Amino acid sequence: TGKILYVALWVIFPILINTSMGVRQVDSQLLEVGNSFGASESKIILHIIWPYTVPYIVSSLRLAIGRGIVGLIVAEMSLRLTGLGGGRLGREPGMVTGCSSHPVRSTRGDGSDVGG
Repeated sequence: TGKILYVALWVIFPILINTSMGVRQVDSQLLEVGNSFGASESKIILHIIWPYTVPYIVSSLRLAIGRGIVGLIVAEMSLRLTGLGGGRLGREPGMVTGCSSHPVRSTRGDGSDVGG
């Protein structure tokens, strides 16, 4: 739905930016050593780049959780007129909401009118 897309947009950019920064920060000497030992590109990614970028990915996930919560609140308030939790408001069985233009007369338990 729209809310999921909205939250995903709030969350995806910190993850992508921090992960790309982690990949850029890999020491070039480590990559040269991997290449000089004849490691394939997949082995370099798996054994050199991935372990080096894990701290960046974990820290970006921590940031993304906070941004996701904020994004969820903003999406809930902006994509729906009823606000937080408003989907259930007034829809319980037996609950009467709104105004009536017809006057209502109350009666006592014995059948006599109240107030008149």
